[in-house]
Formats: sequence, C-alpha cells, structure tokens
Amino acid sequence: MLFLENVSLYIGKQLLLKDANLKINRGSRIGIVGRNGSGKTHLMEILAGNLPLSGGTRKLRENASVMLVKQELPNNDQSPLEYLRSIDSDIQAIEESLDHMPAEKLSNAYGRLAELDEERYEKLAPRVLMGLGLKEEELNQPMRNLSGGLRMRIALSRVLICTPDILLLDEPTNHLDLESTQWLIEFLKNYPSSSAFVLVTHDIKLMNEVTTTTMHLRAGVLTEFGGNYDIYREQLELKEEQDQHKNAEIDKQVKQKMKIYYQFRDLPEARAAQAIDQLKKAERLKDQKVEIIVDEPVVKFSFGEPAQLQDPIINLDEVSLGYNAKLVLSKLNLSIPCGAKIGLLGRNGEGKTTLIKLLADKISSLSGIAERRARLKVGYFSQELTDELNVSLSVYKQFGDRTGIKNDEQIRSN
Repeated sequence: MLFLENVSLYIGKQLLLKDANLKINRGSRIGIVGRNGSGKTHLMEILAGNLPLSGGTRKLRENASVMLVKQELPNNDQSPLEYLRSIDSDIQAIEESLDHMPAEKLSNAYGRLAELDEERYEKLAPRVLMGLGLKEEELNQPMRNLSGGLRMRIALSRVLICTPDILLLDEPTNHLDLESTQWLIEFLKNYPSSSAFVLVTHDIKLMNEVTTTTMHLRAGVLTEFGGNYDIYREQLELKEEQDQHKNAEIDKQVKQKMKIYYQFRDLPEARAAQAIDQLKKAERLKDQKVEIIVDEPVVKFSFGEPAQLQDPIINLDEVSLGYNAKLVLSKLNLSIPCGAKIGLLGRNGEGKTTLIKLLADKISSLSGIAERRARLKVGYFSQELTDELNVSLSVYKQFGDRTGIKNDEQIRSN
C-alpha cells in the first residue's frame, strides 16, 4: 500500500535517512526502533506525506488512506468532538473545495457534510469516546481541562471513527495509564487484517505483543528484521557478531597480502608485479568490509547531594485539590520522608498530575494544610513540554535561562 524507495532526508546539514527502503502491505505490523534523535518521528512524518524528501520516492496506492497519531497531544479550547471534526480529512477536503465548486454541485457537497456530521459526530464519536473512558460531561469540555491520558485516547479515537488503511502511531503510550496501555495492546492485536500499522514506541511489552516486523534506524540507516522486539534484539546481536568476525577475517587476509607486497615491491620485475597484484587484492578485500555503526555513548546523569532536611520533607493534612472550584482530589493525607521512592498509580483523569503539581508547588490546595521544609528544592518534569519550556528558544538559550548561566562557554561545558 505504501513504499519508500531509496529515501534520503536532510534536516539542515544533518543526514537523518540514507537510501531508506520500507514496504507497508495489508496486514503489516511494523515497529520502528532507534535511539532518541535518530529520526524516528521524521520517518513517520515522511510516511504520512508531511515532509518533502531530500532524495528517493514515496509511493502510496491510489485511494489508500494514512493517519498519523502524533506524540504531541491537543491542548486547546476545543471540545473533544470539535477537535475530532476539525481534523477529519474527509470533511476538510469537502470544505476546502466549496469555494471553487460549481453551483450545481454545492447542494450535494453540503448534503455529504451533513451526513458525515450525523454519522460520525452525532452518533459514532460520542459512543467511541465514552467507550474509551470519557464521561458524557467531558465530551463538551475544553481539551486543556482533560488529562494527558484522556487526550491521547481522544487522539486514538480518530482511528475508530475514520478507519484508515495505514495507521501511524508515534509514542502512543506516553500519556497512557496501565489500563489504557492494555486497552491499546488489545486494540492493535485485533486491528483489521486488511489494514496496517506502524508503531514507534519505547514500550518493549507493547512492541513484543503486537509487531511482526522491526525496522532499526541508526545513523541514517534503516534495517529490517523479521519478528517482534525480542527477536530483533537476538538477530541484531547475531548480525553484529557476524559482521565483526567477517571484518576480523578480512583484516587478517589484508595483513598477509600487504606483507607480501612490502617484501616483493622493490625486487625484480616479476616479483614486483606479484607485489602489485597482492596490493590490488588487499584493496578489493577492504571494500568487502561491513560498516560497523557505533552508537553515541549513553548520556549519564549525576545528581548533587541534597541538603539534609528533617522528616517529613512534605506533609499533606486533609488537602483537597481542583480547578475552577471543581474538586479533583479530596481530603488527602500524605507524609513524605527523606529518601522516599514513591510510585503513583491511577486511572487517567483521577488526579495524578494534579497531585504531582501540588507536590512541586505549581498549584495551591483548595483546602487543608500542605507543608514543605523551607530549604526543600523540588525538580519537576512535566508530561507537557510547554508547561516548563519556552519552545521558541534554542537548547543553549533554554539551558542558560533555567540555570542562570550566561556565559556561552560555561553553558557548552555543562
């Protein structure tokens, strides 16, 4: 249904894809793996037809539909139903054609819009959204008021409403709770055999459960492996071992031939010709070596020793939390000592992020007493980048602003 042939992609001067080939057929269940920054999201944008190529071709079967569910979630004043209608490609195509449509065809076009509105957004969409865990009253709430997990479910609901031939999922579990992730696994297991999906995720369990082909992206090279993630790892390790063994054997043969070359090159003509022959054979052998791609070293983080504080460092007494006078959590009691390592579980929309924001001193309680030690410093990593970062700034400028370091050399060294 969709083919990439010898595709290359440059972003500025950086090569992200080099002569990549990928075939998506009916029933394909493909997982894409690679380190952060290797180009997986750009590859998904290419598959969706959203990025121009630097080289090669993308071919999509006529009338085949492609849908990309991105890792960035909708976060605006639209309701779930308004958002889904605004990104419906069928409705968009009709509305964009209205201005240039002959008068005699307008009636049919408006009739088709009315049919789609009724079929999808009056009947099907509410049923799908409520089936995915949204409450009836949440169907008309602004998206920004909903949890990340609920917004990911809304994004995924497009699939059930519009049924694409090829589904592209970029990090779909980023904002999902355990229950929602299990729902996604079952959904993909039962995805129609006439359709295909491509999945980018760091969730190994999800990859192992639903994929049958793994594409490995490293240093711009896209390599296909049959099987799920565990099978891919076995095949990759075996391939790397075989490649290293092959290169070692070639190096050994090259060394032998170069030894003969150096012995005979200054001897009479017959011997010198033999030396030249050995040199040529050595050069041909070098061309047979397999390129060994070495990953960039893993970034290691070190954390300074925190100040010694008296327990408890945070204490909540009968604390209630909410937004715009709407109660989310009621009468919480929690005491956090030094050295605690706490996991917080709960369904999407139950208030996990709200509680974390209180602990990070990002919001205030509606009632009760929330106490924290005076010298306590809290690091907060939000699921929404825009909560904490100014996305218009460069990485260096962002780092400088948040650390207070103004000197460029100091910023680079840190």
